[in-house]
Amino acid sequence: MSKNNKFIIGTAQFGMKYGISNTNGQVSKEEILKIITFAQNMGVNKLDTAMSYGFAENILGEIGLKNWKVISKIPKIPDEINFESWFSSKFNKILNNLRQEKLYGLMLHDPNILLSKKGDTVYNSLISAKKSGHIAKIGISSHNLEDIKPIFERYNLDIIQVPINIFDRRIITNGLLEYFLKNKIEVH
Repeated sequence: MSKNNKFIIGTAQFGMKYGISNTNGQVSKEEILKIITFAQNMGVNKLDTAMSYGFAENILGEIGLKNWKVISKIPKIPDEINFESWFSSKFNKILNNLRQEKLYGLMLHDPNILLSKKGDTVYNSLISAKKSGHIAKIGISSHNLEDIKPIFERYNLDIIQVPINIFDRRIITNGLLEYFLKNKIEVH
């Protein structure tokens, strides 16, 4: 397999029982090591994880992620908080859990926060972390395709994670995939 492949290993089952057809529960640490070793040998070099994936980030950090590009996600942002200190705390926890100094990507699990009154503050925190060299790319993860175009029209983001499969082709039929590719936004 080419070293420039477009595969990303999702890690939700690494940290918790996840998936509609998952009958085996959480993947063991030994099996995770086999999976990421095999994937790396096949040229896969990106992992998708999140704070909300149970212990996935901790396990990945224990295994070691040398030569991996890691993408994580910030959870839903509470309403009544000092966002800057909350973000700093959560982002440092992600880096500590993963035992990384920087991430390939950081996404928001709740993208609609960018359309709220906190939007500019949230975006500026992401940009600040990107400018400091701790994140290469920033973006959003969303299942709601109806609300995402205004976010990209308002903010300069690098990545979007959206559902697409043989049953869910909304991103193609509504023209969003073409929009993202035209604007050089990485689609996961």
